[in-house]
Amino acid sequence: MEVLTPAQIKSICLAILESGKQYAVKKRKPFPLMYSYYGTEYLGAAHGLSSILQMLLSYFEYLQPADQELVWQSVDFLMDQEQNSNWPPELGETIERENELVHWCHGAPGIAYLFAKAYLVSKKPQYLDTCIRCGELTWQKGLLKKGPGICHGVAGSAYVFLLLYRLTGNSKYIYRAQRCVEVFYIYFHAGRVEEPYVSITKKRQMPKDGYSEEVEKEVGQAEGKLCTHRSAFSRASVIQAFLGSAPQLTLQLYICVLQQEITAARSIFMVLSLLSIVYGALRCNILAIKIKYDDYDVSVKPAAYLCIFMWRSFEIATRVTVLVLFSSVLQIWTLPVVLVNFFGFFFYPWILFWQSKSPFPENIEKALSRVGTTIVLCLLTFLYAGINMFCWSAVQVKLNDPDLINKSQNWYRLTVYYMLRFIENAFLLLMWYIYRTDIYLYVCAPLLVLQLLIAYCMAILFMLVFYQFCHPCKKLFSSSITEGLLSSFTFCFVCKSPKSSTLTDKADLKSSENADESQSSNKTIDSPNGNPHQSVSSNA
Repeated sequence: MEVLTPAQIKSICLAILESGKQYAVKKRKPFPLMYSYYGTEYLGAAHGLSSILQMLLSYFEYLQPADQELVWQSVDFLMDQEQNSNWPPELGETIERENELVHWCHGAPGIAYLFAKAYLVSKKPQYLDTCIRCGELTWQKGLLKKGPGICHGVAGSAYVFLLLYRLTGNSKYIYRAQRCVEVFYIYFHAGRVEEPYVSITKKRQMPKDGYSEEVEKEVGQAEGKLCTHRSAFSRASVIQAFLGSAPQLTLQLYICVLQQEITAARSIFMVLSLLSIVYGALRCNILAIKIKYDDYDVSVKPAAYLCIFMWRSFEIATRVTVLVLFSSVLQIWTLPVVLVNFFGFFFYPWILFWQSKSPFPENIEKALSRVGTTIVLCLLTFLYAGINMFCWSAVQVKLNDPDLINKSQNWYRLTVYYMLRFIENAFLLLMWYIYRTDIYLYVCAPLLVLQLLIAYCMAILFMLVFYQFCHPCKKLFSSSITEGLLSSFTFCFVCKSPKSSTLTDKADLKSSENADESQSSNKTIDSPNGNPHQSVSSNA
């Protein structure tokens, strides 16, 4: 059904052109076409020049050649107004990066339609390049917080990616459009009940001169989902490292020892496995810090990453080498050593839980039965035991805690672990030294034992440096690590109780004193119906 006749369309286009030419002449513009909306010369798609030019290009065949040239001159002028792949809302305005608008109504997402149409009409690549830059900026700036609408919402951004997919055929734009569809699912997941679009989280900054400032931050629903996915990836990297790469590294090194040969492919594979384990241990340390100090805005510096990397590299490499050397000469005793270590750490959280006489955890997942909850807890302690087989687990499991994580900094447990692990490594090396076979004929055994023990001491040294100087939350410790270790040694060897039985840090003490305040540290903007929505966790 024809709404407008060709003659009517042509007359409308001529009226638009005449209005633009008159305004440009009246205001002495250096370009042929310009328009104003309530006295403001907008450039965006909602009330500005770009949508008018797009419409004229859509009916280009109705224009005279002279008028077509005026349209192209105006399109090129608008392209020259680009500022870092974006356009200001009105002519002559400079974009402020902090308050930059990347909306369909004002900015690149809406203006991209004009250059897409210009490319389809003229086939000039500069218009397609400009359109692609608009799409990249839209993706880099992320999802909008103002709902699912077209004007300044997710729909206006999503359509840019569909437009670019039709122009280029590049599948990455379909992927980006799908991510926007996921946001629509978040908005409308509750059906008729409207969910809040943003959450407000409160984080304390690290104390300066004894004063800690509290900072509020808006977190969108989609951003919260991304934080959840990022957190899940971090935990998955830990699982993959200690339940996949660690056994694989041990096996490959064991094969090399028995064959007395290290091929190039196997050496590369072992290096990658070691880096995977070290990365998993590093992620475990960062997760522990963010979980324990959830109320604080934690920033980990490069020096801290370096200390953790060196600490974990020496610790894991030494541990794997000791296990391989021992198993190469006393195969029959390898399984008992592994089982004692594994089941000791597996049952340790359960023993502490039974001693506490706490009720069985019921808040893990509402959909889980008691049997399902037990299986989940067993899998958690299984991972905990797998980590402690090779290195100290920074995340300590505490089954009687609602979060299942021990948030206190227990120097005593850390001291006992490294003391016992050092003694065990020394004993296993001694057994290897006594029962070593002819395959080690050309190996200087005393020197190798000394090197491995020194390497483990180097791991402990880097750990001490990290906790003493590089820990991002060291200001919250009630005592330094040196004081904590001295107190622990005194307790172990002199049987004199330390000043604090748990040696917890300030953050843990404050959280117990200010329970009400910590519960209200995360607030949410509720929907008009008044339904609360959980704020986003920062353990990502």
